[in-house]
Amino acid sequence: MKTNFMLLVFCCFISTNVLFAQKWYVKADFGYGSGVHNSDFFTSSRTYNITTDTSTYYDTYYNNKTSFGTGIYPSISLGYNISKYITIEMNLGYFKEKSKVIETKDVYNIVYGYSSYANYQCTYTDRAIYLIPGLILSPNLEKINPYFSLGFVLGKNSMKTENDNLLYDAFSGASSPYTRALTEWISSGGLSLGFKSTAGLEVYMSDRLKIFGELSYSSVSHTPGKAKMKKCSLDGVDQLPSLSTSDKEIEFVNEYSDNVTTDKDKPRAELKTTYNLDAILITIGIKYNIK
Repeated sequence: MKTNFMLLVFCCFISTNVLFAQKWYVKADFGYGSGVHNSDFFTSSRTYNITTDTSTYYDTYYNNKTSFGTGIYPSISLGYNISKYITIEMNLGYFKEKSKVIETKDVYNIVYGYSSYANYQCTYTDRAIYLIPGLILSPNLEKINPYFSLGFVLGKNSMKTENDNLLYDAFSGASSPYTRALTEWISSGGLSLGFKSTAGLEVYMSDRLKIFGELSYSSVSHTPGKAKMKKCSLDGVDQLPSLSTSDKEIEFVNEYSDNVTTDKDKPRAELKTTYNLDAILITIGIKYNIK
């Protein structure tokens, strides 16, 4: 008798979970994140002192700490309730970086009172598509239900780097002493890896429809494998067709030697750089149960 009772309880438990597991849901949400960790960009500016007899200069070095990960995070998700308290979810998300700008300047102090300068402005804009499989734990409360999730982040990033360099040469005597050089690079390749932890709260609007809010921490890093120049102009004149492959393409490596002769028909080598895209996100969205 006791054995039959335990068997009945077990069958009821299994049946309840199976019926509940037949419930799928879809989610759509929109989030905004703020970067929390910095990537180091070492830059320098140079001051020249030029007279008729001598030419000296000194460099000033800067550590530009720049946080990536700030921007918008829209996404859609498909979830499957494997029990009353446990859910697995697949999230497909998009990220667009709020552009980061780093500026430096060279100054030329020349004899006879002339002064020239060069302004360098570099703008970074990152974009990514993320796939995040995750596990959600919830007490499944009525009306208002809290939950916690942990997911593994896989992503493909593309970073655009725009260089806007303006040179002013008063000593040249030219009628228009300004020279403007514009370049644009796209860095890509390699997988972005990380994790995302979330604390959320959902409110039942009906049996099928819920609204929710989330606070998340996303820790992701990205190391580009290659870069390609997309634009290059000097005072509005396109220079790209005249450049060699080594001028227009870069392969990022762990080490290289400058003793090797550069092959103009192949991408040149530069050291890899890892970008931290760690961020804290606030997200709102809707959830619809499929029956």
